[in-house]
Amino acid sequence: MPAHLAGPVASSGQHLTPIEAALPTGHQIVIIMAAALILTTLLTVPVLWDGFMDGFGKAARKFLPRVFAVGTIILVIGLLSHVELIDIIGGSMMGVVIAAAIADQY
Repeated sequence: MPAHLAGPVASSGQHLTPIEAALPTGHQIVIIMAAALILTTLLTVPVLWDGFMDGFGKAARKFLPRVFAVGTIILVIGLLSHVELIDIIGGSMMGVVIAAAIADQY
């Protein structure tokens, strides 16, 4: 066996202490923080959504029929004038009203 392979194993001289070995690495800390953020988001979104929908529902019952009627009128005007942008605006207004009504009932 060659002499350079038969000798003692070289070491960099830096060894981990038991405390350093027990600490999580930077990668593990990032994963723990991401998991905590996801968990916090999953727990707070329903609470915030409920408060938002409560305030939105009161105003929606008053204004959504008017917005739907205006969207229908804009859509009909767009269809009669053959202007696609007006069609898109009217259809979008009607779609938003329908989505809001579904979200309010859900």
